[in-house]
This record gives sequence, C-alpha cells and structure tokens, in this order.
Amino acid sequence: MRAILTAGLVGLALLSTAGAAIAAEQADKADTRTFVGVDRGFNEKEAKDRAFLMARFYARANGFRAEQCQEVSSTAYRINITFWEGNSRLVCTRP
Repeated sequence: MRAILTAGLVGLALLSTAGAAIAAEQADKADTRTFVGVDRGFNEKEAKDRAFLMARFYARANGFRAEQCQEVSSTAYRINITFWEGNSRLVCTRP
C-alpha cells in the first residue's frame, strides 16, 4: 500500500514540475508590444481607441483573431499587450 501511495506522490510531483516548465517556456515566448495612439486633434478617448485599434490590427496581421485581443489596462495614450505564442487568448499587461 505504501508503494502505491509513494508512486502516486512521485507522479503528482512530476506533473506539477512539467506544468511549471510549460509555463516558463510560454513566458519565454511572450511578445510585448506598445501601441501609442497620439495624434493632434484627437481627444483622450479617441487616442485610446486608436491605440487599441492598432493593437487589434497587429494581432490580426500576426494570426490572432480580433476577438482574442482584450483591453485589460491602458493609459491615456498607450496600451501594452503581451501576445503569447500557442495560447488561446491575448493578455494585456500594465504599462
């Protein structure tokens, strides 16, 4: 009985180690881009919208679906978005 329990615990430890390795590998493949939407004559909201549209265009051009790009945080004129290779969605990061 102890051998089965020990084997189960060893297997669980190996699975958690593999999960951590996969997460570290994905972090290495992250690609963070900054999109700036500054243009004379635009107000703050228009500049934010313009930056987000540029980010969506970049995402589409690089094989992501537009709905995968979601805004999590932004400043008045800047949006930082991290594109994860092999992930099902895009994660926006704080500037």
